[in-house]
Amino acid sequence: MEITPIELKKITQLYSKQINQFTKSLQQNLAANFAATSKFIQTTLQTLKINFTVINQIGILATINGEQNTATKKVTLLRGTFNPNSSAPALELVNLFATCLILKHCKKQFSGTVKLLFQFDPITSQSSKLLNTNVLKNPNVNAVFTTFPAGNLPTGTFNISPNYFAGSNDHFAIKIIGKGGHASTPHSTVDAVYIAAQLINSLHAIVSRKINPFIPRIVSITKITAGSATNIIADTADLYGVARTTDPKTQAFIKTEIAKIANEICTMNDAKCTITYTPVSNICCNDKKLLPFVENNLKQIVKSQNINHRLNELQTNDFAFFANNIPAFGFSTGIKAVSKTSKTKSASTTDQAFFNYGTVALALTTLNYLHNQGGKND
Repeated sequence: MEITPIELKKITQLYSKQINQFTKSLQQNLAANFAATSKFIQTTLQTLKINFTVINQIGILATINGEQNTATKKVTLLRGTFNPNSSAPALELVNLFATCLILKHCKKQFSGTVKLLFQFDPITSQSSKLLNTNVLKNPNVNAVFTTFPAGNLPTGTFNISPNYFAGSNDHFAIKIIGKGGHASTPHSTVDAVYIAAQLINSLHAIVSRKINPFIPRIVSITKITAGSATNIIADTADLYGVARTTDPKTQAFIKTEIAKIANEICTMNDAKCTITYTPVSNICCNDKKLLPFVENNLKQIVKSQNINHRLNELQTNDFAFFANNIPAFGFSTGIKAVSKTSKTKSASTTDQAFFNYGTVALALTTLNYLHNQGGKND
């Protein structure tokens, strides 16, 4: 028997007090350290009598088994993370906990297995370690789903992408090596700050002058360190930045251009440089076969005009490490509150009504997938 979004909303409201208490306690523990957060979630799951394992000290994997007997039993993985750079850093974990409560409540109404991964501080090394564990195995996962709280979208809207939903995330560092000296004799120096200024302008031109404007891409210098005193010309300067795109060829081109431009400008100014380029996370693409399935579920929750098919920002996410190994789909859920009086979007990025959308959407998608409505992704 299928469960409707209205029923799921009622179940969410049934556990609203528990969800609010979890949110408050989680934020207190996150302010402490990883150990406190991990212990808190473990204790909470134990109280709910939900099986779990601790994975590599960076995540907790809970498991809920449906109690219906069917010939075909699928396995899904749901993931929520603590994202310190998000406008609502703990909301993914809270949303996953709320979804966990719903699925436990409905376990007599589905067959198969749901794995729920509470992941802390998602970075490349951690996701890579997770893939080397049994997170996707024993039993083998058929599909992975997640939703991301979007502070730039109003509550009651979703963002889904037919292709990518997160770009690559590459970090780079450039060290300019010049020759320092006193500010009174600039002609006898090789001014690293002066060279850095030229380099910054040239690197930003990669995006505006060397790449097709229809390809999403970003090159940003985000940090500069140089100098020791106001009357001393710096002998070195360190530039740090990020590069993002949704196109593999553009990703490779940007890396090559950064090195080329840095070396040329430094050589022209009688300086040297060293370059470190570090890929952090890959381009993340949604599984095309899952797109119509996920969209149909969202249409049961909101009207079609409240489902967008484009990204509003070139975000990055380590969810790519799952999506590159198994059919996966991620969608954004709006959390920006809307003023009921002025009918304009408020500046608030926290909205309890999110749980009527993000939680219900994730639970509905999971339950319908387990009911064999998600297509053949085995």
